[in-house]
Amino acid sequence: MAQAGLIARRSEYRKWRACQESAGPIETNVRDWSEHATDLACSIGGSERHIAKHLEALETLDRLPVLRELVEEMMHLSMAHLCRIDATVIGVHPDLYDSAEFWGTLDTELAGYLTPKKHNQLVPTPDAIARKIRAIIAVWEADMPGAGDAPDEEPEKPRGDGDYRQWPQTDGNAVTEVSHDAVTAAAIDKAVRTHAAANSISLAQAHAELILSNVTVQVTLNLYRATDLAGAPTFLSSLGVLSAEALANLEGRITAVRDMDQAGAKVEEAYRPSVGLRAFLEGRDWVCRWPGCNRPAERSQKDHCVDYEAGGPTTAANMASLCQHHHNRKTDGVVHYLLDPHTGDVYWLFEDRTWVVDEAEGPLAPRQRRWLRTLWQKRRGRQDRRR
Repeated sequence: MAQAGLIARRSEYRKWRACQESAGPIETNVRDWSEHATDLACSIGGSERHIAKHLEALETLDRLPVLRELVEEMMHLSMAHLCRIDATVIGVHPDLYDSAEFWGTLDTELAGYLTPKKHNQLVPTPDAIARKIRAIIAVWEADMPGAGDAPDEEPEKPRGDGDYRQWPQTDGNAVTEVSHDAVTAAAIDKAVRTHAAANSISLAQAHAELILSNVTVQVTLNLYRATDLAGAPTFLSSLGVLSAEALANLEGRITAVRDMDQAGAKVEEAYRPSVGLRAFLEGRDWVCRWPGCNRPAERSQKDHCVDYEAGGPTTAANMASLCQHHHNRKTDGVVHYLLDPHTGDVYWLFEDRTWVVDEAEGPLAPRQRRWLRTLWQKRRGRQDRRR
């Protein structure tokens, strides 16, 4: 199966490289793009948008020569991975997009992140890679003029119905779409899920009751920021790095500050972890630790690696975040795992004697903390050189 997957990824990559060679650089191609896309579609199928997305992904990869060499050597990333890299980078500030130093740092960091360090290590998912890129961008954008400054005036609000839309469906229902800043969206989502769980109702029904009924729900959002790095980025559980604008909206709304190092080292007597220990586990794991699962850790159960009834302690060194579905698989004995207390890595052991390693990717994971410190030091060195 692994060999078949490798052959498929290599063939897909070669196909799009052949299309790229036929098309030439998109920004310099004098031929009408729609006409050329139609010619390509006759050979490989797919819409104009589908073709453009893949060719743009290759052009982004070409700006990352170290990563490209790694990809072409190992062929461990699919075109879906490469398209996600392009889609995440494309929204970067124009000054950064034109910075050779930014691309050099991104190239080095991504190549290091995507180089396997141990046997049977899982390839990061496209979502995990996107989170890593957004963190890198946040560090660099913090160095830009005016980053983090409070706006002189209120930003212009979207005109018309740009942030709120509703349209009917053929089944008699209707779809409502709204757009909020990251913090507001996270608070609404948690309020909806909290109310739905407390009353055993659907998420849609909970959303309606929160708007139309006299319902009050108290929610808590966990934010993570290093205290020993001046101006370090702030991570919001399930959404990643916050922008300077989102942080400005949080002024005066922080209700408690916890030391996560203390919470991570504490051994508790009770079966259920305390609020502080839960926050540490979510900040270390970030998502369900089952291989390839991207369900947020804050919506996952906190499982004892060595069962509590068998003497397993309630501590970060013996607990991992597992969503309900995958927690059931572990409880049923279908699979077992070992947790490395020093790195947060989880070694999954399957019945067929195979095993894989899932790396902790949250901002509190030791490897991620070292990575953030190294990247921040590079940024400070860049500032010093400019001065």
